[in-house]
Amino acid sequence: MVGPTGSISLPWTGERYVPELGGTIALEHLHRYATARELVEGKLVLDLACGEGYGSWSLSESAQKVLGVDVDADVIRHAKERYQRSNLEFVIGCCAQIPCGDQSIDVVVSFETIEHVREHDAMMKEIKRVLRPDGLLFISSPEQDAFSALSSEPNPFHVKELSRGEFRSLLAAWFKHAAFFGQRVTYGSSIFSEDGICPVVSYAWTGRELISNRGLFRPQFLMAVASDAPLPLVSSGVFEPVDPCSDRPPAWPSMTAERIQREQAEAELAAVLHSASWRITSPLRAASALINKLGDFMRASVHRIKW
Repeated sequence: MVGPTGSISLPWTGERYVPELGGTIALEHLHRYATARELVEGKLVLDLACGEGYGSWSLSESAQKVLGVDVDADVIRHAKERYQRSNLEFVIGCCAQIPCGDQSIDVVVSFETIEHVREHDAMMKEIKRVLRPDGLLFISSPEQDAFSALSSEPNPFHVKELSRGEFRSLLAAWFKHAAFFGQRVTYGSSIFSEDGICPVVSYAWTGRELISNRGLFRPQFLMAVASDAPLPLVSSGVFEPVDPCSDRPPAWPSMTAERIQREQAEAELAAVLHSASWRITSPLRAASALINKLGDFMRASVHRIKW
C-alpha cells in the first residue's frame, strides 16, 4: 500500500504517521486508506491533510486522479519526491482554503485532520464547496473520551477533539446522509459473513458474563461517510499485516530500533516542552533552580569558613 521505499523518510514527530513505522499506528492508518480505496475507483479524489503522502499514493492506484493537500511545505516537497505517478499531484493548502475549484471533486478523504482545526464549520463549508452535488466525504476523528483516556496529558498537536455526539451533529448539519463507524486495534477472534449483508456485533467476556454491542466496543477513532446523495455500501472489516498465502506474517518495513527510540524520545520531549503543564510550571522550575544555586553558594561559604 505504500510507495517507493528507497526514498529518505520524514522524521517521526510523534503525530504524523510515516510508513516506516509498524505496530498499532500502522494498522490504524493503513486500514483507513484500505477502506477508502473501495470508494474512489475511477473518481477525482482530494486527500485533505495528506501528510507524508503514502495514503494518496495508495488511493491513486484505483482513482482517476488524486490531489494530496497539506499545509506543511516540507511535507509536500517530500511527497512530490517520493510518490510519483501520472494521476497523483501534491500541493500546499489548508482546510480553510482548499486549492480546488467549486464542485470539482468526487470524493474528499480526510483522516485525522479535524482535531487539528478549531473552526470545524469552516472546514465543512470548504469541503462542501469543492465537492460535487453527489460527492462523498470519508472522514475520521479521534473519539474524545476514549482517546483522552490513553494519556494523562492532552495531545499537544490536537486543538479541538470531538465526542461521538459532536461528530455526528457536525456531519448531520452539513450532509443529508451519513453512516458511522468505529475503529480500534483489538486482540480477538473475527467471524464475518461471506454471504450477503449482516450486522457487526462485538462480544466481550468479563469473566462473569457475556455482553454484546452493535458495532465496536469503545472505539478510539470515529469514521463516517457522508453525502447529500444516497450512500454507497462501505464494508466493515479487519486489517492484518499477514500474507494470505503464508502462515508467517511479513516483517513491517521499519526503521532501525536505535532510530525509532531516538525519534520517539525527541517527539516525547517536544510534546513535554509544548504542553500546558510545562508552561504553567516554568516559574516553579526557575525558582527551584535559583534555590539550588543559593544552596550551593551557602554550602561553599560554610566550607570556606571551616577552613
